[in-house]
Amino acid sequence: MKSMFFNRWIRSLLHRGCGMSGWKNVSCILVIVALHRSAYGPAAGGSGAVAAHAPSASPAATQPDSVVVEWHDWGPAAFARAQRDGKPIFLSLGYPACYWSSVMEREVFADPDIAHMMNEWFVNIRVDHEERPDIGQVYMTATQLLSGRAGWPNSVFLTPELQPFFAGTFFPLRETYRKPGFGTVLSQVRDAWQLRRAEVIKVASRVAAAVTDLEAGQLAPAMPPDSVLVQRALTLLQGRLDSEPGGKETAPRFPPAIWLDFLLADPVRRHDEETLRIVSSTLEDMDQGAIHDHVAGGFFRYAMDSAWRLPRFEKTLYTQALLVPLYWTMHELTGEQRWRRTAERLLHFVAADLTGADGGFRSAVSYHASGADECFLWTAAELRQTLGESYGVFREVYSLVPVQAEGGGILYRKVGVKAAAARLHLEPGVLWQQLDTVLDQLLDSRQRCMTRDDDPRVVAAWHAMMLRACVQSYHVTGLERYLNMALRAAEYTETALLQDNGELVRYRDADRNGGRAFLQDYAHMIRAYVGLYQVSAQEPFLRRAEEMAEVMLTQFWDEDNGGFYVAPEPGHLFVRSRHAMDGMLPAAAAVAVHGLLDLATVTGCEHYTRQAAKALTVSGGMMRATPLDFIHMVSAAERYLRDFPPASDP
Repeated sequence: MKSMFFNRWIRSLLHRGCGMSGWKNVSCILVIVALHRSAYGPAAGGSGAVAAHAPSASPAATQPDSVVVEWHDWGPAAFARAQRDGKPIFLSLGYPACYWSSVMEREVFADPDIAHMMNEWFVNIRVDHEERPDIGQVYMTATQLLSGRAGWPNSVFLTPELQPFFAGTFFPLRETYRKPGFGTVLSQVRDAWQLRRAEVIKVASRVAAAVTDLEAGQLAPAMPPDSVLVQRALTLLQGRLDSEPGGKETAPRFPPAIWLDFLLADPVRRHDEETLRIVSSTLEDMDQGAIHDHVAGGFFRYAMDSAWRLPRFEKTLYTQALLVPLYWTMHELTGEQRWRRTAERLLHFVAADLTGADGGFRSAVSYHASGADECFLWTAAELRQTLGESYGVFREVYSLVPVQAEGGGILYRKVGVKAAAARLHLEPGVLWQQLDTVLDQLLDSRQRCMTRDDDPRVVAAWHAMMLRACVQSYHVTGLERYLNMALRAAEYTETALLQDNGELVRYRDADRNGGRAFLQDYAHMIRAYVGLYQVSAQEPFLRRAEEMAEVMLTQFWDEDNGGFYVAPEPGHLFVRSRHAMDGMLPAAAAVAVHGLLDLATVTGCEHYTRQAAKALTVSGGMMRATPLDFIHMVSAAERYLRDFPPASDP
């Protein structure tokens, strides 16, 4: 999230200072400056020197290879140990499918010297972000405030009272051009804690206060939404996406699905020529780029360049769930078969690779183990040998993005199939059939090479997102296979994710439940079940959605200030987050408002409308300040204003 809010509150943090004169004239700022210069290099005009505390220079250099990191669970036992021993906490947040999380795990934490330093100097806690998104949210905000960066893994150093004072993302084992080795970071943090502890604690309290202000949702006054807000958001978004062809931005680059969904949400706007041009351009760039897996279908999570040509080889369920409705909508609006084909192949990938025999949608698959990502790379000679006579047709449409010195590259589509078919004097449908045969050959070759890392967990929120995407696919196409996917997913929800008391669990992994569900789980599940009711007319789906809405409003609604909490309880955090900004996923609070409006639409119950209006009003000031950071909430506001008269405002 690149938000004006963060810049604003960084300035606020600095001006609070350690005294009346502000941070520039007090010693506590030196702690932050010293730590972050060592981790991220000098400020502009600096000397470039980095403190020499590499692992090889540490007392750990003689440790046996059997030394491993002593990891603790997030909870009172670890916190008590840190307080008893007077040690800071190192908190590592990541998730299995993330490439850089896996690199830090197998290359950095596995190093015996690093492990010894971590065990001697810190109490080490490891948290899977998808199991505890509330912890991930609070400390990602801290990392953005402290370093100006965000990403996974998230590496945060805390006082024993859980207040953050230094943070970063990925750190390599040894110094690189851009970053020091993790041993350097550990040594610098240890020195600061031992030699300037009072200053570090003072800094940590300031950072915690700033994070609290951000996460508690108190940045701007409450005010009801209006059409001016919606129009301003639309104008800003169109300018942002249309600044360059396809809305290109700096890398790494994630599909802007939430923004495109907003552009297509309004029934009138989705027929606007300019809107369709912007959306079409972005979706086509992704469709033809290498972020789209042309061989197996589906989209990788992000690209490392701005042109969608260099993906990281990991696919998450939520990426597919966000994109498939967009491609179906474009097919529905234009009648063009290219959009339908992309959506169908995406769903085929989900059915084949991310759906269990029980109907549950698995979280992710990555291809980094044992060099398996190399199976996505081809040379022209390998393609020629694999495809034989079909290579000539294939190269009319596809090309390679070079990604390694020996000439390997990843496939992307260099021209549209319609244009290629005209050049070859073929009907587009005939060319697609030929290409399908070729792509099947490549898939067979890749599968013989490949080792996969699957994340088999069924995360309730992501599962619900895909369930709803299947419902939307059925609504557009009328194809029973998509409805059947949704019905089987709903059956899985009933048997594996719902408890006897009517509450959801966060995830299911084989026979293990993953604790209490979060706001995003209930919000997405409500939307999925209302959608199922609308296409099936089966009353139990509507009843279930209403039951989950009751649980959501009971467990997550802030009775004092309005709006939604992220988690059902504080969970030992120093702030109970009400974060409503979008990230890679739409903000849970915004999804909750959409879910309430879904229920209001099908039931006519004003209770849901009133609660939605209150939540929108709470976020009104923040939406006005930076609409693009709250675009899914703006979308809910637009829907509320359109479908429910202002007279229903609280």
